Amino acid sequence: MNNKRRLFIAGIILEMIFSFFSDYYLFLNAFHHSGESLTALCLGVFVNLTIFNLIFYFLTTRIRIDKLFNGIVFLLYQFYLWIVYVLTISFGLSSYWFAFTHNQFTGTFHFPWEAVNLLPLRTIIDTFASPVSLATYIQIFGNLFMFSPLCFFLLFFGRSLKRSLISIFFCSISIELIQLLYNIISSKYVYGAERATDFDDILLNSFGALFGALIYKIFLSLSRIDKNVV
Repeated sequence: MNNKRRLFIAGIILEMIFSFFSDYYLFLNAFHHSGESLTALCLGVFVNLTIFNLIFYFLTTRIRIDKLFNGIVFLLYQFYLWIVYVLTISFGLSSYWFAFTHNQFTGTFHFPWEAVNLLPLRTIIDTFASPVSLATYIQIFGNLFMFSPLCFFLLFFGRSLKRSLISIFFCSISIELIQLLYNIISSKYVYGAERATDFDDILLNSFGALFGALIYKIFLSLSRIDKNVV
């Protein structure tokens, strides 16, 4: 087994540990319901882990790990993307199962316009026009810096700045479209749409990627200084 596969498996173990602790209260809560609820929760984690890691493995087939530092960065890259996946598009199978078994899908399927914003800067302006709260910082700065590490990792593993920014732009669009699909599916849910599809999120994600490029440029400069000193 080569170094990359060992790191890949280590990343999966980290993801499983993270999933267990992040869903800890869900696991405890599941024991108070039917065994099927607990089964759905475990199955949901397994499905998400499988889908994500198949995609990640496919996207990193050309990456070579020949140094310890590169291996550490690769492991961080995998774990970071897993957290992004969980926060944005992970499939909550247990939640849907619970809603289905408790007759909470009582509405009709419809396009969730109330959870869609296609006007640039609308959400950003409305957010800051409202009283500033912790939710404000999470919404704006979370989206702003969410893909900064991704830009850094893409540049680190040899992708050009132009291709990195384009990849992040389409990645952000894909997340919003998947969230829209989830909203259409959950529009029949008694509590309505679970996630927002917002053009401003794409703007913030793309702009924040430039910060990741800046960090990578600083990293390169510091690396050259260390080599010169040695």
